[in-house]
Amino acid sequence: LQDLLRSHGLGWTDLTLLAAARGPGSFTGIKIGLATTWGLARSIDRPAVGVGSLQALALVGLRARYGDDLTGVDGPIVCVTPAYSGLFYGAVLRPTGPVDLSGFEVLESPRVLTASTLETLLRASPDRLLITDVEGLGPDETGRVRVVPSADLAVATALLARKHAASQQAAPLVAD
Repeated sequence: LQDLLRSHGLGWTDLTLLAAARGPGSFTGIKIGLATTWGLARSIDRPAVGVGSLQALALVGLRARYGDDLTGVDGPIVCVTPAYSGLFYGAVLRPTGPVDLSGFEVLESPRVLTASTLETLLRASPDRLLITDVEGLGPDETGRVRVVPSADLAVATALLARKHAASQQAAPLVAD
């Protein structure tokens, strides 16, 4: 981290907020990320927030597809990311405002999905948009699938963290 900061001409005191993904995801990875973020934030006396992984995925996918205007997005979106052993983490969300990071309404909480459960979830409402970072799930001919490069998720996490901090309603730094 020190080398990364230095390569951008920054130091620890230049940081104003730290963020970590709070899941769903690998238990060990999430735990390490949260603990590291909490420890760094305490050591430099800065706030830290947790950001939902699937909300970050939704943000990137919606911005890539619609830009900053989400007025046409009124239906639910399914967000899916790889879990383990051929399973997926998924949730059904609905944006609650423009892509200014105002948040998402959780229609179906994050959970582990099998491939058949995911297929059923998508068939339940043919107009649902699928946003994923799983290669091979899209894109499809209907334009309903948006594949998000995982590198973009770090940017979304930072944007969501900034929104949480600005609203003074920081999400707890705990795992989902």
